[in-house]
Amino acid sequence: MMNDGLPATNYGLSNSMWSGYWGNSPDEETTRSLLRFDLSLIPEDAEVVSATLRLVFNNVVAMASDYVITLEIFEADREWVETEATWQNASGTVVWDTSGGDYSGWVGLMNIPRPGYGSGDAIQISLDTAVVQRWVSNPADNRGMLFRNTSENTLDDSEKSYVVFYTKNFPTEAHRPRLTIEADLK
Repeated sequence: MMNDGLPATNYGLSNSMWSGYWGNSPDEETTRSLLRFDLSLIPEDAEVVSATLRLVFNNVVAMASDYVITLEIFEADREWVETEATWQNASGTVVWDTSGGDYSGWVGLMNIPRPGYGSGDAIQISLDTAVVQRWVSNPADNRGMLFRNTSENTLDDSEKSYVVFYTKNFPTEAHRPRLTIEADLK
């Protein structure tokens, strides 16, 4: 997780990751999350048929109870270090080109109705198989994903929202992020 309100703070060992925009002017904060899976056990010549990301909610908060929160998932464009990445830096010595993380290449999209989801509920997102295929075929391309809430910097208070998911550091294994890849092996 990265937070523009605490731009030099690393959250790599946290048991949750946040994405959203919240607060009252001038104390509004934007948070984004980074997530990467080790795909090295999948043979590089495997053909990815599908990729599904499963995340378990810790919390879902929106100013308007009927607001549908939308999170975009992008490819991270730069190597980053889990225990060093901040709003400002990809690692202890490498600065992001753009504060909050360098990203492009859309990977997936989540529409989260509130109160449709709550703590402990899971969501499954189909990821772009071409992107995941590239990560499998060329492991150096796997720089992971960046989660961005579409309500960032909104002027409409009713659109302010954030979503919190559990991370791999959460003690209950069933609540940790999971990427399921179906692939044909050659």
